[in-house]
Amino acid sequence: MADSFKYRRLDKADAAVLLVDHQSGLCNLVGDFSPDDFKNNVLALANLAKYFKLPTILTTSFEDGPNGPLVPELKETFPSAPYIARPGNINAWDNEDFVKAVKDRKETADHRRGRHRGVCGLPRPISAGGWI
Repeated sequence: MADSFKYRRLDKADAAVLLVDHQSGLCNLVGDFSPDDFKNNVLALANLAKYFKLPTILTTSFEDGPNGPLVPELKETFPSAPYIARPGNINAWDNEDFVKAVKDRKETADHRRGRHRGVCGLPRPISAGGWI
């Protein structure tokens, strides 16, 4: 089984940054970092994505409710990036517009960042199927 693994060097032509649920209300719920540290880490990731000209997709969940709006600095950093405001889908992969945006980029979603690793990150291989 170990012989079946083939190392593939990461290539920016075959990558995308998915910024999932980086919303003002949700940033305050992160327990591993202070809200300011978490936001600064997200913005550092965003700045790296911009510097390396990686395709980036922004998405939020239920932003008119307690989750709050997208962190404004992200929209400022990526003014022309696809932005999908999900009406309440917890798993972004359950939202047709988000899936279409990822497919339309014709990029793989190897680089992703979600607020809840268990909600936004782990379902990716299951929810996205084999096309990512």
